[in-house]
Amino acid sequence: MWQVIYALLPAAGLGLYVYGAPALLVLASCLAGALAGEGLGLLLWRRGRPLLDGSALLSGLLLALTLPPGLSPGWAFLGGAAGLLLGRQLLGGLGLNLLNPALCGRLVIALAAPTALQGAWLKPFWWREGGWFAAAPTVADPWPLVRETHQLLRRLTQGEMPALPASWPAGERLDLIRHAQDLLAAVDSGQLFWPRLPGLLGEASLLALLPGLIWLFTARLVDWRIPAAALLVLVAALLAAPGEAAGLGLDLALPLRGCGLLLLLCVFASDPVTTPLGQSAKLCFGLMVAAGCLLVLLAGGSTSGLFWVVLAAGLATPWLDRLLLPRGPR
Repeated sequence: MWQVIYALLPAAGLGLYVYGAPALLVLASCLAGALAGEGLGLLLWRRGRPLLDGSALLSGLLLALTLPPGLSPGWAFLGGAAGLLLGRQLLGGLGLNLLNPALCGRLVIALAAPTALQGAWLKPFWWREGGWFAAAPTVADPWPLVRETHQLLRRLTQGEMPALPASWPAGERLDLIRHAQDLLAAVDSGQLFWPRLPGLLGEASLLALLPGLIWLFTARLVDWRIPAAALLVLVAALLAAPGEAAGLGLDLALPLRGCGLLLLLCVFASDPVTTPLGQSAKLCFGLMVAAGCLLVLLAGGSTSGLFWVVLAAGLATPWLDRLLLPRGPR
């Protein structure tokens, strides 16, 4: 548990630097909520396990990495407490939970406060203008705007004159094409390495996330089969139909959400408790997650949708083990 926490600290630390004091409040609230939910569960079900063994703190950290950094600390605390109490302790405690507690906590927040979750994004380095403890100007998830702009640009370059959003300036078709290109200029491969658009707390940069992931694989804390199978399918799908992928905006979704997708596949989808045990079952699980993520990206690429894919795939873990786990002699 502690080694996984240490591996994710660089990504969390960079997220705090990029998004300032609100991100620190979200992280602290998630950790406090996770400890509160775990402690209450241990008390109610009389499970004699140390509260500070690292499992609750890891779940709180993972939840914080999946949240927009401008979220209200109250909702972050609720997500941490509900995720551990309902997603782990209610299901039997550590090692017996079928669903990932951090993703359960995010689901609770999404159901209880969808508007608060959607409008809690922050511009990177906003604090340089207003100060570290100034009121943070929250914005919406940039991906819907990016996708809409990309689709409008394609139609404009094909000679059409589609209906424009109210925020767009009036002008000739060439002026509108330039406006769309200016809006999309920040979304390229550089977004993976240094944030220029709002993102989740844990997807600030691949440079901060990758060293921890490499450590998890080299230390054999994470099995390579699930992320390898998932990434293979995603890359094959993009290479097989590059024109269709570009038309659907996948060429923009991967730079904008690539770090979050990598975190999802290498950490959440590879959780040893909620994923299958057998090697072939792990490969099948990775293929299922990849297919679900691809469908979400094709359908619109919502950030929450990618997490729900892994949460739902966990329900198939017992069936995959039952079908594919090698059985010894009776």
